[in-house]
Amino acid sequence: MLQPMLDVIINESIRVKKNYENTYKSTIKQVALSGGGANLPGILEYFSRELGLPTKKAAPFDSVNYPEAMQSFIEDLGPFFSVAIGLGLKSFK
Repeated sequence: MLQPMLDVIINESIRVKKNYENTYKSTIKQVALSGGGANLPGILEYFSRELGLPTKKAAPFDSVNYPEAMQSFIEDLGPFFSVAIGLGLKSFK
C-alpha cells in the first residue's frame, strides 16, 4: 500500500539528485533516511535498489555523547531526532 507514495518520494529524489549533480558538478554517493519512516521494514533496501545508491538510516547520535544505557535503542530513535540534534549542534549567530 505504501509503494505508490514511496515511489513519489523516490522520483523526486532522483530529480533532485540529477539537479544537484548538474548544478554543482559533484556526485552524490549515498543517501541517509531520517524520520520515523526510516524504521519501516525493508525501506533501506527498497530505496537503495530504486536509487542505485547505498542507503542508511540517519545516525545523528553519532555526533553527541549519551549514556551507554541508551545504546540498545538509540539506532531506532536516531531518525526521529535528526532535525532536533542538527539544530542543537548548529552555531547560532
